[in-house]
Amino acid sequence: MEVFASRELSDDSPHIANPQQIDHSLEISDEQFQQIFELMEKLAGKPLKDCTPLERAEVLYGVIRTGGAYGISYESSEEKIRKPYTAQEVLENKKGDCDELSRLFIAIENKLVEYGKKNNIDLSLGDIKLLLVEFHTGKEVVGHISVLIFQDEFHFFDLTFVQYNGLGLPKKYLSSEEMINDKEFVSKLEGIWNEAKGEKETYKIIEPLFVLPGEKAHAIYYAELGYYYLNFYNDYKEEKGKWEEVKVNYSIAIQEGMTTYWNYFNLGIACVNLAELGSDVKVNLELAEWNFRKAIDIRPEEYKAHYNLGYVYMKEEKYDEAIESFTTSLKINENNITARYLRGKASHMSGIKNFGKKRYDAALDLFLNAIADYSVVYMQTLKEEVRLNLCNAYYNAALSSYRGGDISRAKEIINEAKIMGFSSENLEELEKAIWNTSK
Repeated sequence: MEVFASRELSDDSPHIANPQQIDHSLEISDEQFQQIFELMEKLAGKPLKDCTPLERAEVLYGVIRTGGAYGISYESSEEKIRKPYTAQEVLENKKGDCDELSRLFIAIENKLVEYGKKNNIDLSLGDIKLLLVEFHTGKEVVGHISVLIFQDEFHFFDLTFVQYNGLGLPKKYLSSEEMINDKEFVSKLEGIWNEAKGEKETYKIIEPLFVLPGEKAHAIYYAELGYYYLNFYNDYKEEKGKWEEVKVNYSIAIQEGMTTYWNYFNLGIACVNLAELGSDVKVNLELAEWNFRKAIDIRPEEYKAHYNLGYVYMKEEKYDEAIESFTTSLKINENNITARYLRGKASHMSGIKNFGKKRYDAALDLFLNAIADYSVVYMQTLKEEVRLNLCNAYYNAALSSYRGGDISRAKEIINEAKIMGFSSENLEELEKAIWNTSK
């Protein structure tokens, strides 16, 4: 008599996240730049070379903000299903979201610096950073804003919340870390978001905030492009090319310094799907494991990353590690029925390993754990594959007791299976064998 393996549950694939949509751009044309340059000087009322860096930043803001001199309108990222716009495409379409307008701002700043060098004049805007702030309800992330920070001072250059331009704090921060740890600064951002949303629920900032130097802002373009491929082609999960696009773009974003939870999480998703499609299986599973671990390091309270790490461990046949990951996920979200099923499955498979090594006591404990998890899942789903797994787990537990010499415990398990309605032909054959042994 041999133990039976666990059956598959139809919906135990990795969770797909809903990441923040962030991005940066590449280049803008000389013609577009010249038009913007002329509008900036018109707003400034003097040559840009005679302006301070902050004055240049302010007039650029006045040109490209929503409703500004260039005529750009706001297009909500929640309403679009498209590739992220480059800076040039924002200008051509005259629309974009807060991330795309922030990228445009920095792309123009780069063009200004390039133009200034050619003409031996300083046209820089100073030290510009891009701040990504996520907001949540206490249970889930609901959105984010992209804010431009000038010289580590809080000049609120969010190009879509136009009414808040120039809201500043009376101090200069010595570092980005000091800035985002300032309660007054955080309170100001939360107030802006909640007033703009105009809803009853109060949203708070989720930590950590993420600051990206202006010269690295192009990393955001690749992150958003990865997000596009992750979601837009969701109906085409069998396409390796789609997952390669996700993998490549998130990899570039991380390499360029955008080491966020969602980037690691979604890169892990891409690697899992590539492995399941047969592409460099061992390598992609190892990469998925590494990226989910990095995501957990950043946000250990997110149950989906623990779940996905457990899922990868299952694919790698690291069942004890999978049990640990699913247990952590369930501690955070006890209602995740798929995590409970997979923990049962991991216990089941680990029990089979121990049984094969004649560690019958360890195998018994694992099969009993599998029975406990399968039972909860079956009561909620009534799925046939779960019922069959329960029958197999009961049989395996009874067989482990029998092989381990504890015949009375084996009988107890068989009787429990009968009472609960999870008997099987194999269990009946085992019962007969035990009965003959007992004579």
